[in-house]
Amino acid sequence: LLVILNIYPNTFSPNDDGSNDVFYPRGRGINRAKLLRIFNRWGEIVYERQEFPINQEIYGWDGTKNGIKAN
Repeated sequence: LLVILNIYPNTFSPNDDGSNDVFYPRGRGINRAKLLRIFNRWGEIVYERQEFPINQEIYGWDGTKNGIKAN
C-alpha cells in the first residue's frame, strides 16, 4: 500500500538567509516519515533519509550533496 500525503513544502531556497533553507516534511496528523528521497535532474539520488520524525528541520535536506552545495 502506497500512501502519498501532501506534507512537503513547495518552497525551498538554501541560500543561508534563514528562510526555507532546509527541505523537510511538515504537517499534521502524521508524526513519522517512512522515506524521503531527493533526486537531481538526471535521476541520481542526492539525499535519502528513512524512518524519521516530521516537522523537524534537523532531519531535512540542506541542498548539499557530499557536503557541496547542489546546483
